[in-house]
Amino acid sequence: IIDGVFNLLIDIVFEIDEITGKAKIVYKNIIRDVGGTSPKRQGLHSVQRDRAVLPAAFKQASAGRQQERRYGPGMGGFWKTLPDYSRRHIRISNFIAEYWDNVAPALQAIEAAELGWKEAEIAMVTSIGLWYINNFQIMQNTRPQLGTYSLDGLVHKFKNDMQAAMPAIKRFCSEDGPASSRGCVIASIDHCPKMHGAIWWRIYSVVKYEMEKEANPLMRFVDVWTLTIQMPEFCLGGHQ
Repeated sequence: IIDGVFNLLIDIVFEIDEITGKAKIVYKNIIRDVGGTSPKRQGLHSVQRDRAVLPAAFKQASAGRQQERRYGPGMGGFWKTLPDYSRRHIRISNFIAEYWDNVAPALQAIEAAELGWKEAEIAMVTSIGLWYINNFQIMQNTRPQLGTYSLDGLVHKFKNDMQAAMPAIKRFCSEDGPASSRGCVIASIDHCPKMHGAIWWRIYSVVKYEMEKEANPLMRFVDVWTLTIQMPEFCLGGHQ
């Protein structure tokens, strides 16, 4: 459950050959947001639009691709139908989540899994933060109302949004939750050499501080900021 703009869902199933141990793709479903293309990010993930668009997209992770649709460059794609779960399958489902309120519908889609996928062992990873910062710094922001905040106001908003999302995450990652076998990871934002502004450190620090209080063996904190600050390689568009 991690950031992006136009790819709402990337859902891929691999099947492991019992004899050779090799994997092959047996299902693919990539849903692109038809509401925008690269120059049209403005308002694409407003609270109202995300509430209208994301649940329908994420639902296709529960039951598989629901209908025929156009596909091709810039429109996503699909291949075959979602198979019934077996222990020979490995599934990677990438849900878009620029903001903390995007996490809940993704978790709900996983919990509503059909075709036996509730029996699969689940590991969940999420990292939220970069798009709060982007709205503070760039013109074509996906949630324009965040661009009206002061630095202190935006950091406070980020903290409140994270705290509001944590009860659902904690339940999902508990001994009685869907991720009880493999657990979860809440990761900080990564670090790139040009991230010198105060907002980068402060958003990172919120996640670090909150997870120092909340982390447990099933809900772990991964400090990607500290890991990547030691990497001299150049970042591509803010991505390590």
